[in-house]
Amino acid sequence: MALCILLGASVAQAKQVKVTVKEPGTLSTLIDSQAKYEITDLVLKGALNGADLRFLREMAGSDVKQQPTTGKLKRVDLSKTTFASGGGTYVNKEGDCYTQGPHTVPKFLFRNCKIEEVVLPEQTDTIDTGALEHTHLKRIKLPDNILLGSWVFNCDSMLEEVIFPKYVRMIGSYCFSQCPKLKKISFNNIDFIPCCNSITEMSALEVIEIKGYLGHIDGWNTISLCPKLRQIDFYGPALSTGGPQLVNNCPQLQSITFYSPVYSIHLGAAEKCPQFKGYQMKDLVFESGDTSIISTTPKDQLQKSQHYVTSLSDFRDIIENADKWGTNKYLLSHLIANELYNEACRYSLEGNKKRALDFLQTAIKAGYKDYLHMKEDADFSNIKNEKRFAELLESVRLVADYLYILKLSKPYEQTGKSEARFAYATPTDSDLTRVRKFFNLDSIAGKGDEISRMKNLLYWLHDAIRHNGNSSWPKCPYNAIDLYKICKKENRGLNCRFMAMMLNEIYLAEGFKSRFITCESKAYDTDGDCHVINMVWSHSLHKWVWMDPTFCAFVTDENGLLLHPGEVRERLINDQPLVLNEDANWNHENKQTKEDYLENYMAKNLYLITSHLISEYETESNSGRKSPSITLSPKGFIYNRGNSMHDDAYFWQAPEGEE
Repeated sequence: MALCILLGASVAQAKQVKVTVKEPGTLSTLIDSQAKYEITDLVLKGALNGADLRFLREMAGSDVKQQPTTGKLKRVDLSKTTFASGGGTYVNKEGDCYTQGPHTVPKFLFRNCKIEEVVLPEQTDTIDTGALEHTHLKRIKLPDNILLGSWVFNCDSMLEEVIFPKYVRMIGSYCFSQCPKLKKISFNNIDFIPCCNSITEMSALEVIEIKGYLGHIDGWNTISLCPKLRQIDFYGPALSTGGPQLVNNCPQLQSITFYSPVYSIHLGAAEKCPQFKGYQMKDLVFESGDTSIISTTPKDQLQKSQHYVTSLSDFRDIIENADKWGTNKYLLSHLIANELYNEACRYSLEGNKKRALDFLQTAIKAGYKDYLHMKEDADFSNIKNEKRFAELLESVRLVADYLYILKLSKPYEQTGKSEARFAYATPTDSDLTRVRKFFNLDSIAGKGDEISRMKNLLYWLHDAIRHNGNSSWPKCPYNAIDLYKICKKENRGLNCRFMAMMLNEIYLAEGFKSRFITCESKAYDTDGDCHVINMVWSHSLHKWVWMDPTFCAFVTDENGLLLHPGEVRERLINDQPLVLNEDANWNHENKQTKEDYLENYMAKNLYLITSHLISEYETESNSGRKSPSITLSPKGFIYNRGNSMHDDAYFWQAPEGEE
C-alpha cells in the first residue's frame, strides 16, 4: 500500500502523488490531513467508494454540501480505478448521491470542484448526470463506447476541447451547455443524440460535425441558442433522424449538410435561424418525412444508382457495429431491415452466397422477422442448403415464430404458497352503481342466461367504442363513463387497454367478477406491442372465460365450451382444437381468423400475463392511484418490471366464495 504523508515544502515541490487504495473507504488514511489540501496532481488506483469520493472532492475544492474547501487538486488520474458501493454519500445535489456501478462515473462527482484535468477510468462506460459540470476542466479525452448523461459538461467555463472516442453511445439533454470557450464539437461515430437541448447556450460554438456513422438524432429543439454556430456537418451515413425541429435560435447558422446517404430523415425547418439556407443533401435519401423540405431520391433512380449498393453496405456496417457500441435501440432499426433483406435476395440470385448470407444476417439483426416468408422464399434457393442459412432461419424462428416460442416455454410451477387473494368490487359500490345506471346496463345485458348477458355487454362495447391502437391516452379520468364521454365528444377511439378497462367496470357493475389482463411477449423489454383483454367468472361454468372487446372475441373448445386465457395458452402449446367465434372482427372492417388472432398474435402475447390484485372502479387511475399487480411467467423466466410468479393455480384462482 502506498502511504503518502507530505508536509511543508515537500508538498509544494511534489509534482505528482500516487496512491493505491487497496480497500474501498481508506483513501483518507493514506493521505496526511495537511497534504490533503496541498496536493495538486494525484494518481489513484483501486476501488473508490462514497467515502473516498467525498475525500477526493474536498481535495478538489468542494465538500459534500458543495461548499468551498481550501483543496488545491487540479489534476486527477483515475485511469486505474473503479467505483465501489458503500461509504455513504459523496455530494448532496438533488438529494444524497451514491455510487451507481463500478464503471459509471457517478452523478455530480466533481460538481463545483476546481479540477482542471481528469483522466477517466479506462473501463468507464457511463458518465452520469452532471458528473463534470461547474468545473475548471480545459480538455478531456473520453473512453470508447461512452454514454454521456445529462448536464455532463454544463457550465464548464474553461472547457476548450473534448476528444471523442471512436464510438459514443449517447449524449443526454444539456450535455453541452454554457461552455463559453468550446468552439467545435467533433464526434466520430455516435449512436443517439436525443431531443431537448442536448447542445444549448454555447456562446462560442461555431461548428458541429459527425465524422462517422449516425444511428439517430432527434429533432425536438436538440441544438439551440448557439449564437455563433455556422455549420452542422454529417459526414458519415445516417440511419435515421427525428423531427421536426433539430435547430432553434442559432442566428448565424447557414448550412446543415449530409455528405453521405441518409436512410430515414424527418426534419422540419430551422427555427429562428435567419441565415439558414436549407438542408444540403449530397447523397441518396431513401425516405423523407417532408419532401417539401428534403426530397426523397426517387425509387427508380435510387435502385439504378451505382452508389445504392455502397450505401446499403454503409448501413450494414452501422448495424454490424452495434455490438461494439453496446446498444441497439436505434442502430438495430427495423426501418432498413426489408431493404437489407432484398439485397440479400439479389446476391443470392447472382450466386454470391457469402454476400447474400452477410446481408441476410444484418437484415435479421436490424429486425427482419418474417420467418415463414424467409423459409419459403425462392430467391434463397442458392443458399438454402447452407449451414449458415439454416442457423439464420432458426434465429428468426426463435424470435418470430410465436407459437414455436410459446411451445418452448417451461411449464408453470404450483407452489401452494398462501398469497393475498384477488379481490373484486361489488356492484353495490357507489361508483359502479353510477356506471350501471349511466349506460342502462341491465337493459343492454338483457334477461337471458349468464353467458348471453356477458356476450351482450361485450358486443355493445365493441360497437360503441372504436379501437385505435395508435390513439393518444385520453385526457380524462380512467373510468368507463368518462372514457365513453370523451370518445363521443372527440370522435376518437381507444387502445385495447382502455377498452378492457371499460368492459371490466361494466362487468363489475353488472355483478360479474372480472379482471382485465395485460398479455405480453417473451421479448417484453423490446417489444412494445401487448394486448389487453378481459377474463370474466362464469358461475354456471365454474370457470373464467375469455372476452376481448377490441376484436369482439371469445374462444371455445371443439365442443363449444368457453375457455379462459390459461386454457387457450395450454391448448396452443399442445396443438389442441380452438375455435374463435365467427363474428370476431376489428372495428367491423377486418374479420379475425383463428390462425391470425390466436396462433400468431395471441401466441406471441400469452407468454406473460399480468393482472391487478384488486379489480375495481378506476383500477388504474391517471392520478397515480393503482392497485398492485402480479405477472404470471413460465418457470425460470425473469421478469424485471414488477412482481412476478410462476404459479398458474394461484393466478387463475376462483373468486372468494366460488371455490
